[in-house]
Amino acid sequence: MGLPAWVAVFILALVAFYCHKIYKRERADLNPPMRRLLSVLRFLTYAVLLLIFMKPVLQMDRLIEPRSNVAILVDSSKSMGIVEKGAPAAYTALVAKATDLDTAQASKLDRISIAQSILNNGRSDLLAELKDNYSVQLYSFDKEVVANGVHEEDGAAVMPQVTGEVTQLGAAIRQVAQDFRGQPLAGIVVLSDGGSNKGESPEVVAQELGSRGVRVFPIGIGVQEAVDIKIIDANIPELIFKDEELAVEVTFEGASVAGNSVSVDLFLGDERIGGRDVEGRDGVFKENFVIRAETAGDFTFRVTAAGQPNEYFLENNEKTKQIRVIDNAIRILFVIENPSWEYRYLKGLIDRDRRAEAKVFIRRGDLERARSDEQYLPTLPFETMSEDFDCLVFCNIRADYFDTEKMQKIKEYVTEDGGALIMISSTSGTPGTFAGTPIGDMLPVQFRAIAEHESLDLDQRFTRPYPLRLAHEGQFHNITRLSALPDENEALWAQLPPQYWYYSGIKRLKPSAIALVEHGKAVNEYGPIPLVATHRFGKGQVLFMGINSTWRWRHKVGNRYTNRFWIQTIQFMGLPHLLGNMTRVQLMSQGRSFFVGERIEITAKVLSENFTAVRDDFVTLVALNKETSEEKAFKVHRDQAKEGFFTGTVHLQKGLWEMWVDGYAEEDHLTVSIREPHYEFEKPAMQLASLMAIADASGGQFITLSDAGSLPDRISQAVQPIRSPVEKSIWDTWLMLLIITFTASLEWYLRKRVDLP
Repeated sequence: MGLPAWVAVFILALVAFYCHKIYKRERADLNPPMRRLLSVLRFLTYAVLLLIFMKPVLQMDRLIEPRSNVAILVDSSKSMGIVEKGAPAAYTALVAKATDLDTAQASKLDRISIAQSILNNGRSDLLAELKDNYSVQLYSFDKEVVANGVHEEDGAAVMPQVTGEVTQLGAAIRQVAQDFRGQPLAGIVVLSDGGSNKGESPEVVAQELGSRGVRVFPIGIGVQEAVDIKIIDANIPELIFKDEELAVEVTFEGASVAGNSVSVDLFLGDERIGGRDVEGRDGVFKENFVIRAETAGDFTFRVTAAGQPNEYFLENNEKTKQIRVIDNAIRILFVIENPSWEYRYLKGLIDRDRRAEAKVFIRRGDLERARSDEQYLPTLPFETMSEDFDCLVFCNIRADYFDTEKMQKIKEYVTEDGGALIMISSTSGTPGTFAGTPIGDMLPVQFRAIAEHESLDLDQRFTRPYPLRLAHEGQFHNITRLSALPDENEALWAQLPPQYWYYSGIKRLKPSAIALVEHGKAVNEYGPIPLVATHRFGKGQVLFMGINSTWRWRHKVGNRYTNRFWIQTIQFMGLPHLLGNMTRVQLMSQGRSFFVGERIEITAKVLSENFTAVRDDFVTLVALNKETSEEKAFKVHRDQAKEGFFTGTVHLQKGLWEMWVDGYAEEDHLTVSIREPHYEFEKPAMQLASLMAIADASGGQFITLSDAGSLPDRISQAVQPIRSPVEKSIWDTWLMLLIITFTASLEWYLRKRVDLP
C-alpha cells in the first residue's frame, strides 16, 4: 500500500503494546517467561497479518545481456562484380580461407560472391553465428537501400544483383540506423569495397551514429591496390593553328603501374598526330606531347592510354575534347589614350600567341615610333577597319578623339560588318566619356559618366579589396570557363586575387545583354553590379569590362588564369568575324561532356534575319546523335528578362550529339558528348582508409577477411549489459501462510498447556 515507514513503525508499536496488555491481564499465577512468549507469538501473528495487508514487494536489479539486433548491409553496386585479376597471392589466400575454397576457385570469385560465401558457406558461416545471439536483418544498398531476406529451404542470405551505378554508403548507414530507432542495435555490419561516390560522407554519418551508441563493423572486400591508368585532363586550347607545333600537357593518375611502359596516342579525328611510350607512376603525374595539325576544321581531339596487364576498367583510359584548327590569326586593334597596366599585359600576351596578332593606336604615343614600328599606327584606319581587324580593344581612350562620323564608322564596323568591340574601363576615358554617344550606346550596360583622376590607375595604396562572383550565365560561358567543371569554375572565380577598383558608374544590364561576372559584395538599386557583360549588337558583338586589373590574378599562380581568360575572350569575340561566321544563333551549355541522365541546361540567343531579337514564345532545339543518326526535338522557352534569349533543359542518351535551333541549321551548332557514368570504377581498389575511418568514427572495428569469423565475438564484447529491475511480491507466498499458521497454532497450543481459554 506504500505506507510511510514511520506509520508502519507506529502501527507495530501499537500492536506490541496491545499484545503486552492482553497477556498482562491474564491470571496472576502465569509464569512470566510464558507470558512474554505468548505476547511475542501474538505480536508475530499480528505483524505478519499487517505485512500481508501492506502487500510488500521485494525489488532487485540484475545485469543481463539483451537480445539485440544486427543489421547486415551488402554492397550491390557494379564495383562488387569485379574479379581481382592478377591479385597478390596473399590476397587470394585470404579469400580462400574466408570462403573455405581452394586458391584456384577463390581467384575466380567476384566481390559479391566473396560476400555471399562469408555470410553463408565459408569457414566463418557468419550469418548462422549471428542468428544464434541476435535478430538479424539483411539489406542491400547502392543508390538506395533494399531489405533482403533469406532462402526458406536453407536459411542462406538472398544476395542482390550487382547493378548499382553509384554507391551512397553514408545514406545507407543512416537509413538502417533510422529503421532501428527505439530498438537495441548491437551493430551495423557492412560488406563492401568501401567506395562511396554519391551523397553524404559515410565518415560523418558514422561519427554521428557513434555518438548515439550505434557501431559500424565494415568488412573490406577487394585488393587495396587495383591496377589502373586514368587520363584526368589534356591541356589543349580549343583553337589551334594549322601546321603549328603545339605542346599538349596530359595529366594521368596511376595505381599499381609504377615502372610500367604506358603507350599513349593522340588523335585529331581519326588521324594519329602524336604520342609515345611513357613510364607509369603511381599517383598523379604529367607528360608533355608535341602535336601538329595538318588540316583546318573542327575535330574531336582524343588522347588514349593503352590498357595495362590486369587492369579491370579501361573506360577512363581516354579523354576527348572538341577543338578547331584554323590557318589565320585573329587580328586585334588596340585603341588607347596612353599605355596602362592592363594594356601592357594583354599586348604582351597577344605578341606571344600565334593565334592572334595585334596593331596598336596610341593617341598620346610617340609618333616617331609609329613611323618605324609597323605594329603601331599613327591614325585609325576607319575605311579599311573591317578588312584589317576582327576585334577592337578600347582602353582609356577618350571620346573626344572621335567626331560623329568616326563614331558612326565604329558602329557600322560592329553592326554591319560583324566586328567585335571590347571596352576596358579606366578612371578616365572609357567608358565615362562615351556616355550618350553612338559607341556608348553599343555597350551591354547602362552607365552614367563619372570623373576620377587617372592617377588612381597607378595608386599603390589599396584599402578596399573585393572578390568577383560568376553570374549564372558566366558559369558555363566560353569566356569565363577557367575550369571545365561548373562547380570548380564557380569556386575558382571566388578565390581569385581581389580587385580594388571598378567603374562605379555602372547602372544595370541592357535587356539584350548577359552578365558573366558580378561584383562580389556591392549592389545598387538595380541589384548585383555587372562587371563583365556582353551582347550581340547587330551582326557583331560587344564586351564590357568594368574592371581593369585582371593582371592581378597572376599573384602566386603566374599567368595561368589571366592568360586563359583573355585567350578565350579574344577567340570568342574575334573568331566570328575572322571566319566570316556572323551567326544569328549562339548556343551555350554548362559543359561539353555529360553523363546519361544528367540535366543539360541550354541557353540560346536567336536573332532574326535583320539581327533583331526573336520574340517567339519558344524555339525548337534539334539534337542529332552523330553515331546512331537518332534525332530528337526539344522546346526551349523565351527568357522574359532577356531579349532574344531562350532557355530550357534537355536529357540525352549515350552518344555524340550535335544540336541546333530548328530553322537555323546553317547557324551555330553545339556538340556535346553523353557517356555512361562510371563512378563505380573510378577507384576500383578497396578503400581501406575510408572503411577504417567509418569504423573508428562509430566506435566499431574494421574487419579483414581473415578475421570475419571473429565478428560475432567482437560485437558481443562491445554490447554493454543492462540492469533489469525485478520485483517479487512477498505477501502472497506460502512462507507467510506458514508463519501465521505456526505462530497462531503455537500460541493456541501453549495457552492450552497453561489452561488459558
